Amino acid sequence: MNLKKQMDKDATYCGFGKSPFIKPPYWAMHRASCFIHDQNYAKGGTRADRLKADTGFIRRMMADIDPLPYNQKRKAYFSACVYYIAVRLFGWIAFTISNIKNYYK
Repeated sequence: MNLKKQMDKDATYCGFGKSPFIKPPYWAMHRASCFIHDQNYAKGGTRADRLKADTGFIRRMMADIDPLPYNQKRKAYFSACVYYIAVRLFGWIAFTISNIKNYYK
């Protein structure tokens, strides 16, 4: 199925769900990367699966940044690194909840 058709048009997928007020920097550019990351977290799995999801996330974000003009890349790379650090530090919460939901299906 087409990725755009799967995505909710109102959601950011980058940390704050459907909040219309709180949107992290570059969220629109990384929206598809965040969506795929959320889908991988929803599958759940092991610590290695979580690391694989997070590693794929940073790689997709770096690919999102490639087309930007040189003078905008530094801020975008910094933002992507902050996203990655955040998911490594706090993503275990969402990943654990996904595992619990999948466990009881």
